[in-house]
Amino acid sequence: MPRSWILRIKVGDQRQPIGLGAYPQVSLADAREQAGKLALEAKQGVNLKAKKRSERSSLIAAASKNKTFIDCAESYMDAHSSDYTSDKHRKQWPATLFTYAYPIIGKMLVCDIAMRDVRNVLEQETVVDKDTKGKLWYVKTETAKRLLGRINRAN
Repeated sequence: MPRSWILRIKVGDQRQPIGLGAYPQVSLADAREQAGKLALEAKQGVNLKAKKRSERSSLIAAASKNKTFIDCAESYMDAHSSDYTSDKHRKQWPATLFTYAYPIIGKMLVCDIAMRDVRNVLEQETVVDKDTKGKLWYVKTETAKRLLGRINRAN
């Protein structure tokens, strides 16, 4: 069973346990030093849990800024592969992204994708049959709606 250092501090009327790290990686001296700093911040009125949450989300956001849309989309599909209800659905996800989104925004960094880029994906010329072609949003409306949802989730 892994062991970890925990600071139990009372903020207002509530007791808040704050993790300081796992035992072998964080020494007792380091845990005590960190606990002292956090206790001082708590006395100054800082919400330690909110601060820790915001730091974690900042790290996640910073890490994802260096990923391309393809990287994020494939990570999302891998993580949610068990959510797909059928084999057909499992194949539609990568197919629509590969056909419509990857050529336009696939190699772009996620932090660089703007609303106009997504609009370019939805307004690209597409062919329905040999006689009919037009903008994806107008010609294949249902596909475009699903594609927009998939772009939002994968991003």
